[in-house]
Formats: sequence, structure tokens, C-alpha cells
Amino acid sequence: MLFERPAQERACRLGGVNESPNCPRCGYDLSGHVASWERSCPIEGRCSECGLAFAWSDVFAEFLVGPRWSFEHAPEDSPPGAMVGRAIATMLMALRPARMWQSLRLEHEVRVRRLLVLGLAQIALLHGILFVLVWGTPRVFALWSGPFWPFTPGAVLRLALFPYDGVIVIACGAGNVTGLPVWVPLAFGGVSASMPLSMLLLPVTMRRIRVRRVHLLRGFVLGLPMVPLALGVMLATGLFIACEQWLPGTAVWRWTLAGVVLVAMAVLLVWYGYWWRQYLRYYIRMPQPTLTAVVLLVLCGTFVFVSSFVISVWS
Repeated sequence: MLFERPAQERACRLGGVNESPNCPRCGYDLSGHVASWERSCPIEGRCSECGLAFAWSDVFAEFLVGPRWSFEHAPEDSPPGAMVGRAIATMLMALRPARMWQSLRLEHEVRVRRLLVLGLAQIALLHGILFVLVWGTPRVFALWSGPFWPFTPGAVLRLALFPYDGVIVIACGAGNVTGLPVWVPLAFGGVSASMPLSMLLLPVTMRRIRVRRVHLLRGFVLGLPMVPLALGVMLATGLFIACEQWLPGTAVWRWTLAGVVLVAMAVLLVWYGYWWRQYLRYYIRMPQPTLTAVVLLVLCGTFVFVSSFVISVWS
């Protein structure tokens, strides 16, 4: 489809004209296509390098306004409170992957500095949560499980610096205590967090779509909220195990307990696959997103769990 007015006119209304248009996905210079136009130009185009279909108005726009929830696209003059609000909104939006990846597109500018700030903030927040859980749960459950485990100042400092080899204590009644090693939820969360980076292990696919690394970085940072989600599921499962004494001591109930645990883990993995399918389908616009998400999930799950098991045994 053609239209008589140049595409630059529509781009001006979107925030300026990009005089050197590039493919949003692979970065290929599209100036050669533009040079072939004479009196009119197509509304839509396709990159000859990676095959991405796009609207020329989006390519010509020097700046597209990002979604209102996006921390990455908050105005530069936003006050600190507004930036914190955007960061929280961005992390909560991760629970709605289809909407998130439909509203945040390849055409939106990737602001690497903002992504790094958001990623480091999420990692620091998770680090603090793990320290509080490892250090505090023995004291919280001391009323049920007996005297709390003593921690010397040196041990507290060590936990503050590296809580990842600790154990989260969960109790449900006197003498019924279970422990959740920190590496278990981190391993489950690591499966999701490592999936965009694992695309680098698929050289044929990467050569076909030629996606720029900054788009993988965006997927990694916006997928980090899956790690505390895994932690929450694991804590709920651990509490259910700790409350086993309240269940009838029959084989049926014990099989039911094991089934609940397995179902919780399976649902978590299925959610990861669904989450990254939306990323591949709506954001990367990759053909066969379901198959690719399953392959990535298997690759990441195998690597993360094997390496986590080896590290736990070695330590």
C-alpha cells in the first residue's frame, strides 16, 4: 500500500525524524530502501536482512513514547518518587507478559543505562530479601522450634555479603522444622532469567532473526521478577511441607503432599515457558515462538539444575 505524503511527515508528529532509519530488530541500515522511493513510499516494509515486518512511520520516528509503566522510558526530569513508582510498575507488569510485550515493542528505544539501573536495583532488592529471610526466619520461628540459632557479628556480616549458601527456616508447630536452601529458588528463578541469554546458544536461529543484543538485555532485566516469584512459590511449598504433621498420617495424604509439591514446581516451569513465549511472539516477533520457548526452557533448566546440584554437593 502506498501513500502520497512522505513518511517523514507522520514521523514528525511522533517526535522527530530519523534521517538514518535502521531495522528495529537487527539494526540493518534501511537507507537503500528509502533511496529507491520517488514520489511515494510504502506504509509497511520488510527488512531484507532479518525479515522483520514494520511500519515505516515507526522506523522514521526518532523517538517513540514508551508505555506509561516503563521505567526505561520515564521522562528525564521525573522526580525520584515517580521513578520509584515506574520501577515498581515495571516489575508488576512482568506478571502480565502478554500485555507487557504487546505495549513495549522493538521500535521503542533501548536505554541501556536505565536497564542496568533497574537490573541492579532488582538484584540488590533480592539480595536484601534473602539476607532477611536467612537471618530472620530462625528468630521468627523460635517460638515454635525452640531457641533461635545464634549468629555472631561475623556470621551476620558474612550473611549480609553472601546469603546464597544459607538456609531459610520454616516451622509449623513444635519440633516440625524444615529448611529451604537458598540455591533452590535461585535455581528455579535462574531458569527464567537465563532464557534470553541462552538464545546465544542457538546460532542458526540467531543468524535467521539477527536480533541485537540490547533486546536480549531488555528481556533479561524485565524477566528478573520471575526470581522472587519462584522464591514465593518455594516458601509456600515449604510451609505446606512443614505443616505435614497436621495432615492424617496415611499413605494417601503423603502422596497428596508429594503431588502438591510436584504440581507447584511444574506450574512454575510452565509459567516460565508461557512468559518467554510472549516475549518471543510479541516482542522479538520470532516464527514458531512456542517451540523456541520450549527448547530454551529445556536448555536452561538442564544447565541451571545440573550446575546448581554440582555446586551444592561441592560446597
